[in-house]
Amino acid sequence: MRERVVDIEGSILRLDGGKCIVCGRCIAICRKITSALDYAYRSIDTAISTPFNVKLDESTCIACGQCTVYCPVGAIIEVDSTRRIKDILGRGMRPTVCIEPEAIIGLCEALNVKGGSYGKILEALKRIGCGRIILWKPKLKVTARRGSVELIPYSEAEARYIQVRHPDLLRYMANSPILDDRDSIWITPCLARKIGGGNIITVRETARLLTPLDINSLPEADFDEIKLGGVDREVVKAVGVEGIERVIRKMRSEKVEGSVALYVCPDGCLYGGGQPYMELYTKIKREEILAQIRNKIETTE
Repeated sequence: MRERVVDIEGSILRLDGGKCIVCGRCIAICRKITSALDYAYRSIDTAISTPFNVKLDESTCIACGQCTVYCPVGAIIEVDSTRRIKDILGRGMRPTVCIEPEAIIGLCEALNVKGGSYGKILEALKRIGCGRIILWKPKLKVTARRGSVELIPYSEAEARYIQVRHPDLLRYMANSPILDDRDSIWITPCLARKIGGGNIITVRETARLLTPLDINSLPEADFDEIKLGGVDREVVKAVGVEGIERVIRKMRSEKVEGSVALYVCPDGCLYGGGQPYMELYTKIKREEILAQIRNKIETTE
């Protein structure tokens, strides 16, 4: 048994050294992004930590949350927001919920919804006190003039990535999207959205709120509104660290102009840092439910 336990705190993420089994999965994924985590000490005292055991906020961590997605024992997890959301729901105000398509998919997976019937998730949200439920994607606002370059971070994780890896490019950085209605609850697969404050809750946290319900026995509700943001005009998408770095190399050689949307998570928001733990066949299941939602959108429009 290890005698040395390393706990690392942060405003968005925290590492519970007592739970950590030092498997190294978090290090493997973090090395592909910003290398905020690595091994510390030796022999039976080996632990996962940041350089010099500094707080996560003081390291190169960008709060993408990919470490939480790959940790098999839940040793790294988001700082919990469920108590605040419970307080809001307990006031009887029935707040509007804006939920991203990828979040619906993650909830179906986390709660073992049979057949991926996402309507049961919507009914469950209403049962715990939510009001209108909007299938929502934030709009990317393009502000650059034609012929110039602009980097649009899809969350604060991308903004922090550029700050850590390419600080000289911050002058090209636009603002990450936000939810204008601060009274609404935003359910998202993106852990880094919590940096901006507001009533933001991840898929994992929402699953904990809904766990007491017998989801599969519920009837199916429907979205009250579908409001997918899109963009003002065409943008280039750079997905994953490799995609972002590829675009940046082109920027430096003056082969890119216009607006570039940055998505730091591998394969995009479907595998965001607020999603459930990645298991075998996860990708197949998520793609199937995403197809159902896309079909719903197409038949509604």
